[in-house]
Amino acid sequence: MSDFQEDLFLWALENIGILSLDAKLGCFSRRDEVHALVSASQDAQDAVIRTEMSANDMWKKVPNLAYSKLIRSQNTLEKIVSHHLNQNRENTSKSKRTVFRQLIENENASLKDVFTIILDLFLAGIDTTSFTSGFALYFLAKNPQTQEKLRKEIKKFLPLKTSHLTPEMLNSMHFLKACVKETMRLRPVSIGVGRLTTQDIILQNYKVPTNVSNKTSENYFYVLAL
Repeated sequence: MSDFQEDLFLWALENIGILSLDAKLGCFSRRDEVHALVSASQDAQDAVIRTEMSANDMWKKVPNLAYSKLIRSQNTLEKIVSHHLNQNRENTSKSKRTVFRQLIENENASLKDVFTIILDLFLAGIDTTSFTSGFALYFLAKNPQTQEKLRKEIKKFLPLKTSHLTPEMLNSMHFLKACVKETMRLRPVSIGVGRLTTQDIILQNYKVPTNVSNKTSENYFYVLAL
């Protein structure tokens, strides 16, 4: 296998489809058909970095190639997500309280809110899930004793191939959680958590004005304080 990461990417995408849309996208069985979704997700990530993370904000006034790429990828994602959202939101035959069903049935969430959350899951969840899983498998392969200990814990809660994982089981799988957290400590999938002040605040005798973010280096100490 030349690049296992590609399969992890498709696996993450399939799981997010089930989680957020109650839909099986068929990422492994219909790779050609989901190519547009895969490409749009990757293009969106790349375009966000080249716009939001850029020191030059001219793209806000004069759309550049990166911004145009962002629009195209967002339109593709919007079309695909909207299709599954409209197809499944009226289906009340499903008795399971899935994430999608809870979002749809939330009286405080509009359809626009639900759509935004689902789109964010696609944009923020695919790369992060696949990369973290890839690094976790790598670290486990490099540490056979740790791998065996984790295997025993998983076999304890999931003794059969037909076993189903429950929230209660996951809560009790402490070593699994430790492995995931250690993976994210060693190989974090994000450079940081962005913050934007909505009003003037005082932090340890420093006045932090409204609309300060971590986008520019001179605001870095603000982010550390936040």
